[in-house]
Amino acid sequence: MNQDTMINRRNFLRYAAAIAAATTIPACGNHGSDAPAAPTLSSKFTPQYLTIDSNLYGNGSTPAVASGARHNTMATFIPKEDITAAIGYVLKDPSGKTEWSWYSQPMAFAKDTQITTPFKSIPIKSSNGGLYDLDCRIRAGTDEDSLLRVSPQASMGPTVASTYTVKEAIDWLINQYNGNANPGVITVVGDTAPANDVVSAADINGGILADVASKYGISGTLNGKLVSELASLDNASAFQIGQKANNAYVNTLLGATAVPAASGFLKPYDLRSGKLHLVVTGIDDLTVRQAARVIAQHANYNTNYNQVKVQGTSLADITTSQG
Repeated sequence: MNQDTMINRRNFLRYAAAIAAATTIPACGNHGSDAPAAPTLSSKFTPQYLTIDSNLYGNGSTPAVASGARHNTMATFIPKEDITAAIGYVLKDPSGKTEWSWYSQPMAFAKDTQITTPFKSIPIKSSNGGLYDLDCRIRAGTDEDSLLRVSPQASMGPTVASTYTVKEAIDWLINQYNGNANPGVITVVGDTAPANDVVSAADINGGILADVASKYGISGTLNGKLVSELASLDNASAFQIGQKANNAYVNTLLGATAVPAASGFLKPYDLRSGKLHLVVTGIDDLTVRQAARVIAQHANYNTNYNQVKVQGTSLADITTSQG
């Protein structure tokens, strides 16, 4: 092959490459990049307003609410087509951490019909207050989108209070592992606690970290500490384990609250500092173990009460009820 042939072939290839490149330019006939974007899920609805404690708020509002309280909330919207979807709420605290979430089962919505969801009682933890993010979400199949979003401005809450159910408290503690394998959540037993309390802590450790691995795909850390190693309740969020006589922090948190007779007992407490403590106690070694087992296997039990009473004859025979 002579030099002129090589040059001509090289020029031809360059020309061909230039033509190929030109065909990817929208003005040259390929309109792929100009194609309209697929409609978002939220575009299939006309949002109206959120009702919070009987007051109406439009998208982007900043309603004033109290922390350390629950707020009755519902969403009103109009579907633009017949569609089956689930409604959800995601509440994020001022730091951006998910504090609470909930989703309904899928429901059939009719086109051009105003939909008002049932009231959902949304808790805002006790804290120093600040700007929260409450996102009302819509989910259809694998698609999920924001429907209405407001930013509640929470006032400062009480020093020690809890509006959370035990289930919500467990969910909150697990959510701390979102993006952080070691968020500082701990288990606490008394300095002279019986071996039973240590075993209870190990049971909770295994159950909670299995949930963390399942939900976030990470190997989390749930360190164990003695009461003397936790300088203040404000220093960490924790599972506080043991009877009042064996764990000084359980005694402090429960105060005059009595453990139900012949029962284990679960109750959450959250502090103005934003830390949350879940008391895991009972009237004897067995009931403490049973209460811990409910935490470790919480998906198997109804813990949707602010105080949970745990009863049964063994670790294999456990029932829960409102405490």
